Amino acid sequence: MSRFMRSVQEFDCYVIPARGQSGGLCLAWRKEMDVEVLNSSRNFISARVKCKDKPPWILIGVYGDPKHFHNRVLWQILSQIIQMHKVVCLMGDFNEILSPDEKVGGSSRVKANTIDFQNFTFDNSLVDVGYKGPAYT
Repeated sequence: MSRFMRSVQEFDCYVIPARGQSGGLCLAWRKEMDVEVLNSSRNFISARVKCKDKPPWILIGVYGDPKHFHNRVLWQILSQIIQMHKVVCLMGDFNEILSPDEKVGGSSRVKANTIDFQNFTFDNSLVDVGYKGPAYT
């Protein structure tokens, strides 16, 4: 990914390499933007974004762990970052659901990881802005 992004002249990026065939994150932006990466782990990249004549804001790209029990620590770390800043945008694949109607098949029972994710979004006043396109992609 780093090699590819360097070949695209108008973009800059921050890459967390994959481990074998899985994982890895990339946050890319146009070079004319003022972006400073603040924190990162194998599950997120946070950056301060400054736009002309506007206050800076924080962008956090997230990839939640498919092993849901690992996400409890991720929610704690992200909560600390969110609470330190006024304007924050989180995006990505959280690998969690807010309600059972967001999944197909399996048990419709609410699981502990769903409750943890609900608490994380509520405690941090996060709003799911939704999506357009096919469900479950």
